[in-house]
Amino acid sequence: MAKDRDYGIALLPERSHQPPLTRAQLRGRTVGAGLTFLGGLFAAVYWGQPGGNRLAAIVAALVLVVGLCWVIVTILQNVKAPE
Repeated sequence: MAKDRDYGIALLPERSHQPPLTRAQLRGRTVGAGLTFLGGLFAAVYWGQPGGNRLAAIVAALVLVVGLCWVIVTILQNVKAPE
């Protein structure tokens, strides 16, 4: 019988052997996430106007979404981080 990981998706989560993130690492990730989100927001506003570059607006919107997801992940990491 094959193990769960042989199917591509582990059905049970596995513990990581890496040490938890430090406060400095969490702070750096939070700053990077915030800058990515704000950069995408400003770019989407600038290029999203009528008559603007459509490809640039799409890329700006994708950066905005990636930044938002990254902000949510870093918030969860900060909440779950050990003191």
